[in-house]
Amino acid sequence: MSNRRSTHSIQSLAFQDVTLLGHEGEPVFEGMSANLPVNAVVWVRASSGGGKSKFLRLLAGLEEPDEGAYLINGINVTEMNFSEFSPWQRRIGFGFESGGLLSNKTISQNLMLPFFYHRHLAPEEAQDRVETYLAHFGLDRFRDRRPAACSSGNRKLTNLALALITWPELLILDQPTSGLDEGAIRKFLDLLEVHRSERGLKHLYLVSEDERLMENFNGHWKLDLSDLQFKKAAA
Repeated sequence: MSNRRSTHSIQSLAFQDVTLLGHEGEPVFEGMSANLPVNAVVWVRASSGGGKSKFLRLLAGLEEPDEGAYLINGINVTEMNFSEFSPWQRRIGFGFESGGLLSNKTISQNLMLPFFYHRHLAPEEAQDRVETYLAHFGLDRFRDRRPAACSSGNRKLTNLALALITWPELLILDQPTSGLDEGAIRKFLDLLEVHRSERGLKHLYLVSEDERLMENFNGHWKLDLSDLQFKKAAA
């Protein structure tokens, strides 16, 4: 069964006059407009408190702007209801810096959740995929544990598996390697390369303090949120 319909393939991303307010009403972004790079790896940079995580959440459709529009293929997705946005959501994978897992579900059940929501794979195929990702990240023996009974590193790996498991076109990652050892990072990077070469991953946006991680992505873009300037890194 196909993992996506071509009519919802992500071709362009843009913010149009976006204003997002913080918890106390202060603007995190004000009048932000940008045509974002696609078919690229983009390293999102800002000073501490500069809105990096908020930017990623806007990009993933997890947070709505207070004003303005988020456009995918020129379509204002901020005006969509849940069912209308669902075909786009299935093409977007998001890896949280922390959290992101349901505490009342096991590790295996958390990984199955996207397939219950989107129902784009047959149950047997979905279960096979969950088994594959559990095995790749060495999570097999923790499959029946709830997140609170797992180490922070294994929760992080589950989060990364969850971000990748629907084979997204757009992958958005917040501090993906924090708290992981070198072996776990290598497993993640190896799987990421498979997704880029074989599983339809086209657009990668990430926030990371790990400069060595970014050395794995030749020719990536740097996005500075302080002035919305895009710069191409050396290949």
